[in-house]
Amino acid sequence: ESGLRERPPYDQAASGWPPPLLAPPSRVTDCPKGSMPWPITANASTALPSLLSSVPQLEPALRLLRREDHGASGTFISNGQSTTAEHVSVCTMSRTERCDLSGMAPDSPWLVRPGGKTRCIFTTTTPYQFEVIRGDRDKLLLFFQGGGACWDEPSTSFPACSTGAFPQGTRGGVFDRANPDNPFRAYTIAHVLYCDGSVFGGNVTRHYRDPSGSPVRQAGYENARSVLDWVYGQ
Repeated sequence: ESGLRERPPYDQAASGWPPPLLAPPSRVTDCPKGSMPWPITANASTALPSLLSSVPQLEPALRLLRREDHGASGTFISNGQSTTAEHVSVCTMSRTERCDLSGMAPDSPWLVRPGGKTRCIFTTTTPYQFEVIRGDRDKLLLFFQGGGACWDEPSTSFPACSTGAFPQGTRGGVFDRANPDNPFRAYTIAHVLYCDGSVFGGNVTRHYRDPSGSPVRQAGYENARSVLDWVYGQ
């Protein structure tokens, strides 16, 4: 709570959104026991303060949901450009290079590029890569990164999914190696980065094209499988 940054008040009248749906009741005592303290016909901008005043414990929870920086939210990059990769060691797998865990410094992030059939949704962004943070060899946390979905041409053109494979910039939660309350602080983390738009399940070439004019290819299945293959190889 001490580190929260307040946002300016939301001007509903100027934005026109959300439309008026709720209005405060004339008397809260008019509501039946156990029901919401207003009918479904009135104004949300006045109903929410009414709710917060009647149920004070909701306010800190809602304020936490509005935080601009909370734990591992990090820097979300959707266009494939990120400065975080400049400070991370990179290992490219080949016939002679296995990117073995034993060669990685403990608690330091590494980006492993498995090659093969892996790729991001656009050819204009990064090659597929996943992140490894070395911890105990007999403890593994497999973390699948989020990042939206691209399921047709409009959602891909927008795009509604992350198109570059980068870890979050700000670390917290299970990634916080210095937090004694983190039960995974000693684990080796295999961070399955997301850039295929198919929720790690795709294996398809689309009829539409990416910004470079190349066919859109969604290889989420191959991307996820490459991480599992690397894990089993260790």
